[in-house]
Amino acid sequence: MHLSLDIARLKLLRLKAKKKQEDIALFLNITRAAYTNIELGKREPDLSTISALADYYNVSTDYLLGRTDVKSKQIALSTEEINLVSCFRLACIDDKNVIWAALNKYKQDTDIKKEAT
Repeated sequence: MHLSLDIARLKLLRLKAKKKQEDIALFLNITRAAYTNIELGKREPDLSTISALADYYNVSTDYLLGRTDVKSKQIALSTEEINLVSCFRLACIDDKNVIWAALNKYKQDTDIKKEAT
């Protein structure tokens, strides 16, 4: 299976992070020239390099590969959190509105407590 980086996206991530190609090459433990070739699409990085870049920029490998426009990695949910989401999905719209109101009140109360400390 052939995996190709979205090189425009890779470069944009580096520029947004205000990093030089040399900085990323150092992180990857490769030469600047080797990294430049990756950004130019002249060299295909291996899976461990793609994974390291995703970790460095805190994005998913699918984002780097152009398979999604969602930058963030999936968040691992606990069993309790999965159960909460499942229950919420089963609720009727009126119950969902009650839940949202309670959550918003909780968030406001929590924010006020944080400000007081």
